[in-house]
Amino acid sequence: TPLYSSAASDVYKRQFPTYIQESATGFEHIYVSAGQRGLQVCLSPADLIREARAEVADLIGWKVKLLRQSEGPKIEK
Repeated sequence: TPLYSSAASDVYKRQFPTYIQESATGFEHIYVSAGQRGLQVCLSPADLIREARAEVADLIGWKVKLLRQSEGPKIEK
């Protein structure tokens, strides 16, 4: 009898949050990983957002803002 772990297969059944950088919506087509090494798929951002049930967000601006906040106060010399 082969060993079977339902924990590993359950991970693939869950819907994890997916976010797409808002600037990606400005392109007619984009390439994303198709889930296998060396395999990409070309599709419209709208199709990717729909199929991945993704949320569009300003991910880059959010990170820049967070980094600036973490720098702390500037010390004058």
